[in-house]
Amino acid sequence: MELRSFAVSVDPSIQASVVLILGIGVILCFCPSLVRTQNFPSSIIWVGRKNQMFSVVRACLREYTAGLSTVLDGYEKYSKAGKPFILPAIGFDAQIVLPPDHIKWLIAQPKEILSSRAVQSEKVGIKYIAPNFTFNYDHALIEALRVDMIRNMGRVQSELVDEIRAVVDETLGTDKTSWKEVNVFDAMHMIVFRASSRVLYGRDLCHNDHFIQSSLRLATWFGLGIMVVGQVMPWPLRRFVGSVIAIPIAYYRRQCTNHLWPLLAERFEKMKRKKLDPGFEYSPPGDMITWMTRTAIDMKDQTIESPKPVASVFTMVNAGAISSSAVTATHLFLDLLGYDSDLEYYHALRHEAEAAFDSPEAWLQPSRFFDLHRTDSTVRETLRRSPMTNRGLARQVMPPDGVTLPDGQHLRQGTWIGVAVPGIHRDERFYPDPDAYQPFRFAPEQTEQQGSNNGDHKRTLLVTTSDTFLSFGHARRACPGRWFASHVLQLLLAYITVHYDVQPLGKRPANAVWGDHLVPPTGTKMKVRRREVRQ
Repeated sequence: MELRSFAVSVDPSIQASVVLILGIGVILCFCPSLVRTQNFPSSIIWVGRKNQMFSVVRACLREYTAGLSTVLDGYEKYSKAGKPFILPAIGFDAQIVLPPDHIKWLIAQPKEILSSRAVQSEKVGIKYIAPNFTFNYDHALIEALRVDMIRNMGRVQSELVDEIRAVVDETLGTDKTSWKEVNVFDAMHMIVFRASSRVLYGRDLCHNDHFIQSSLRLATWFGLGIMVVGQVMPWPLRRFVGSVIAIPIAYYRRQCTNHLWPLLAERFEKMKRKKLDPGFEYSPPGDMITWMTRTAIDMKDQTIESPKPVASVFTMVNAGAISSSAVTATHLFLDLLGYDSDLEYYHALRHEAEAAFDSPEAWLQPSRFFDLHRTDSTVRETLRRSPMTNRGLARQVMPPDGVTLPDGQHLRQGTWIGVAVPGIHRDERFYPDPDAYQPFRFAPEQTEQQGSNNGDHKRTLLVTTSDTFLSFGHARRACPGRWFASHVLQLLLAYITVHYDVQPLGKRPANAVWGDHLVPPTGTKMKVRRREVRQ
């Protein structure tokens, strides 16, 4: 009777969670070889592992509720002392976390020694949620982002501003008399997707509601797949769960590709003809499709006869990249409205944006963008506090005979290594008062004040990567789209601060830790009201 009463009083979701965890624990306890620990040298210490039966399995299971506590504890005890440590993972694929002074060695290794792609395939879950996806055609996209996007950023600013103005007004409203309540997560995703799509896909697809909705749904399922299959799900179960999530991903990917394919095919055919026949009159639009197509046609080490596989890769990669910017935009407004009840930072950002864009024409002038010093710093501070991944610079040891760390310890083939990004971003040696939210931390006046004590007056831009700022990665494998993301986020923030009043949230809602990611709350709402702007 007591047992029956107890069973009825427990929430069914809790029962299901307990059964799931116990089931996974039993499976892994009886199949210890499924836990990836065999490649770790005994000289490197585990964090979060206790002296108990099935200690590795139980350490991994505790990570479901540990949040950032384990990685930060390991960083304080070992990374600061220059020692590596082993970090358990909820996916039962632990990795070795290197100290900051090993970063220069790590990024200097060629891909034949330490491969980032080998880790991404597993941790992002690509081979499970998109089994037909291939990296063979991403070179054109990466080069277009790295070269053409940066070179043409000033030229596309007018397009970007035009779309930001349209989608922000549509999403936040234009009523100057009453407050409107909007979901921060949903609003930022719509705004960032529409604004980014204007430059990436062009005006027509950007205003195609079916394409935008399909892209949003693809990004949602892709993001869910990355977190659930690639990181939260124990790796022995990833193939099964991934095959289920792969169904909606494939569907929405096909929907997006069907829209993009005719446009890309026409552009590909005409640009290829133009290359063979300079007399052929054709001037393609200045957007990402054109730049990527030109790069694909000019590739020397690979011949692309059809743009269809390029279109598929383009759609998939953009969905993930734009979604990352939308998540950062969500963190950005939660920080601004949650940590500052008096909105002093918000009004200071408004003052800066009004000075930079003092007329409608000024918004279209690329030079004015570089006057947004505090805006740049504010976005960087948000990325410092809420980086895109908690385990950065992830690599897999590739040589059959392994590699030797700078401290002399030897790692076997297949070992995963990386660094603790939250620990580095909260290290008082690199950031004074690291736990405080200081949006102008990287602004010129702040860096000059700090530099007066150490002689260093150098300003750090949002897009600048380093051993101590890893939100975009670092060195050769740094995110090639970070300049574009910076432009979108800063113009978005500037436009909203100038044109909208907001109400503070009272406190900053807590993030959730999903695998390697800090996920902002998806249900938080903010109140906005259009203000009168005279320019």
